[in-house]
Amino acid sequence: MTLQEAEALLSDAWHHAVCRYGSYDPERGESHVFLFGSRGLDKTGIVILRVKGPIDDRIVSSVGFVDNYRLVPSYSCCLRRSGLQVDGCES
Repeated sequence: MTLQEAEALLSDAWHHAVCRYGSYDPERGESHVFLFGSRGLDKTGIVILRVKGPIDDRIVSSVGFVDNYRLVPSYSCCLRRSGLQVDGCES
């Protein structure tokens, strides 16, 4: 599935953060974090996509879920860079 197809299927998310550290590397890829339902981070639904491939033709390599208690420790800097107000990011 392409990233564009996945984004269309997940379009009802209230937040979408692209988690890339440094410049895009087609082999390493990036994570896309989608938040659904409750706007409280302790209750929101979370879907994580890993994508890889050329920047103009990225494909979803895996789909996963994260427990709420791990969201901020694992993705706080990424979420903050995407405009969400979260604690726990030192950068």
